[in-house]
Amino acid sequence: MVRAFSLRALGAGRAAGGARAQVAVLIIGLLATILSTMYAGHVVDVQRQAAIERIADRIAPRILSEFEAHFALIRGAAGFIAASDTVDAHEFARFAEIVEIATRYQSTQGLGFARIVDGSVADGSAKTRVVLLEPHNERNVGALGYDMWSNDVRREAMQRAAETGGLAATGVVTLVQELDARKQPRFLVYFPVYRDGVDPRTVEARRAAIVGWSYMPFQAWNFFSAIGEGADYSSWADYVIRATADSTGEVLFSTLTDPPRTAPSIRTLLVAGQEWRVEVYPNAALLRDQARLDHWLIPLAGVLATALLTIAVATQGRALARAREAEALARQARERTELLMREMNHRIANSLQIAGAMAALQARYLSDPSAKEALAMTRDRIAAIAQVHRRLYTSHDVREVQLTSFLSGLVEELKRTAGESVSIAFEGAEGAVSPDRAVSVGVAAAELIGNALKYGRDAGGRTTIRVRLHRQDEAFVLGVGDDGPGHSGVQGTGLGHRIVGSMASALNGTFETNNRLPGFEAILRFPIDEPLNKESA
Repeated sequence: MVRAFSLRALGAGRAAGGARAQVAVLIIGLLATILSTMYAGHVVDVQRQAAIERIADRIAPRILSEFEAHFALIRGAAGFIAASDTVDAHEFARFAEIVEIATRYQSTQGLGFARIVDGSVADGSAKTRVVLLEPHNERNVGALGYDMWSNDVRREAMQRAAETGGLAATGVVTLVQELDARKQPRFLVYFPVYRDGVDPRTVEARRAAIVGWSYMPFQAWNFFSAIGEGADYSSWADYVIRATADSTGEVLFSTLTDPPRTAPSIRTLLVAGQEWRVEVYPNAALLRDQARLDHWLIPLAGVLATALLTIAVATQGRALARAREAEALARQARERTELLMREMNHRIANSLQIAGAMAALQARYLSDPSAKEALAMTRDRIAAIAQVHRRLYTSHDVREVQLTSFLSGLVEELKRTAGESVSIAFEGAEGAVSPDRAVSVGVAAAELIGNALKYGRDAGGRTTIRVRLHRQDEAFVLGVGDDGPGHSGVQGTGLGHRIVGSMASALNGTFETNNRLPGFEAILRFPIDEPLNKESA
C-alpha cells in the first residue's frame, strides 16, 4: 500500500508538473503574441510614415517646379512690356499666341498687365487699370479696366512686388471674371514693371519708378489637379494645400474625401513670398495595404516565441529587409534626380523659347539692318541652345549622354529647318560623355552647322554639309564640312568661331579650321575621358 501510494503521488506530481509547464508555455506564448502584435503595429506605423514622408518629398518639388514654368512666363511678359514704349492689345495677343498661353497654361485664368493710371504707390493713392489680358475670351473681358489696387488682398501683393522687385502672390481672392456657379479658390501672382525696364536699387526708387504689373490669375483646383494627374503617388496618398504656413489657413486644394485618420507629413512651400502648408496623409488604399501586415506578422511572432531556433533566420530577414529598403531608397533618389534633371532641361528649353520669341518680336521695332541681323543671329543661337537642351530632355539616362544618338537627333532637327536645298549627312562612332560635356559639344556642333548654312552655300543657295564624329588617339574628333565656295576671313563678326573656341576650351580640347576653296571644314578635338574643365566653362 505504501508503494502504491508513492507511485500514485509521483504520477500526480508529474501530471501537476506537466500542467504547470503547459500553463507556463501558454503564458509565454500569450505574452509573446501580445508583444509581437505591439511590434507589428509599430512596424506598420513606421513603414506607413516612411512611405508618406517619401511621397511628401516628391509632391513639394513637383509643385514648385510647375510654378517655376508659370513664373518664367510672368517675368517674360514683364520684360516684353518693358522693352517697348507701348504694347497694344494686338502685340500682346501675338506674344500670348507665341508662348501658347491658351494651350500650355490651361490651368490658369490667363496672363495680363495692370497699369498705374493715377496716383502713387509711395503714398498708397495709386489707381490702376487692367489694360491687357489674354486669352481674349468672355471670362477675361469682364476684368479689363478693373482697379486691382482698390482691393486690400491684391494691393498687399502688388505693393510687395513693387518694393522688392520680385514675384508676389496674393492670398485667396474672388476674381472679377468669375463666372462659374461653383466657386473655387483663386490667387494671383504679380511681377513689377518699372520705367525704362530698369529695377532700381532702393525701395523708395522702386515705388517711384513702378508703372504697372504683369500678373497671372490661378484657379487653385484646376492648377493643382493638373500637377497630380498621372502621378503614381496619387494612388497612395491624399494631400491638402493651405494658403498659410499653419493648420488654420484657408484650403486651396484637397484630395481628401473623408476625415483623415492619421497625423500628416507636413512640408512648407515658399511661393512668390507666401508660405504655404502641404499636408500629406495616407489614403484608404495605403492603410489597407499596410494593415495586411498584421495577418502574417502576428502568427509569425507566435511561431518565433515557440521556436527560438528561428531567431537567426529572423535576424537575417530583418537585415535583408533593411538592405532592400536602402536599395529602394537609393533607386528612388536616383529616379527623383533623373526626373528633376529632365524637368530642368525641359524648363530651360521652354524659357529659351520665350526668350527667342521676345527677340523675334523686338526685331520688328528695329530699323537698323545691322541691328536686325545681330538680333536674328541671337535668336538663332538661342533656338540652337534650346534644341540642345530638348535633346538632353529626351535622354533615358541623365548620368551620361550617348554622343552618336544625341548628335544625330540634333542634326535631324537642324536639317528640318535648313530647307530642301541643303543636304546634311551625319556619321558617328559610339561613345558616352557627361551631360555637361554633351551641352558643350552640342552648342559647338549647332554653331558650326549654322555657319555652314550661312556661308557654305553656292550662288543657287545649295550645299552639302557633312558632320562626322570619330575616335582618334584617345580623343573624339568632330568635323563639320561643306562643299560651298569657302568661308572668307572677313565674313561675319567672328563670334561663331569664338563661341566654338570657348566650347573647345571648356572640353580641354582644340579647334581648327581648313579653308579648302572650294569647301570649308571645322574640326573640334577633345579627350574621351577628360572631365569638364569647370574653370574654362
